[in-house]
Amino acid sequence: MSSLAHAGPSIQVGFSPEGSARELVLKTIGSAQHSIQMLAYSFQAPDIMQALVDARNRGVEVRVVIDKKRNLGKTSLAAMDFVTSNGVELRTNDHFHIHHDKTIIVDGNTVETGSFNFAPS
Repeated sequence: MSSLAHAGPSIQVGFSPEGSARELVLKTIGSAQHSIQMLAYSFQAPDIMQALVDARNRGVEVRVVIDKKRNLGKTSLAAMDFVTSNGVELRTNDHFHIHHDKTIIVDGNTVETGSFNFAPS
């Protein structure tokens, strides 16, 4: 009797502020081939904004929902303008007290989630 081995899902862990969480976020965005769906509380980090635009320029569908109240400052507004002017679909959410999600779904089969804010530090 032969048996087939099935590979289980792979799990990677990143930590902050050591930097490995940011690297994992950028790697996840960079791996997208078809779609990125992002839920974000803070939306300000230039390297993450650039990675989203780069993905869009590769033909990836990029859709983002962010907390409205957290992203009314100058840095957030500039980040929102940058990504939307480069084809990223972005919506703000103010239906709840706080939209504190921090999740990225790539190609419908990869999930990045945790407590890492998409902010510069």
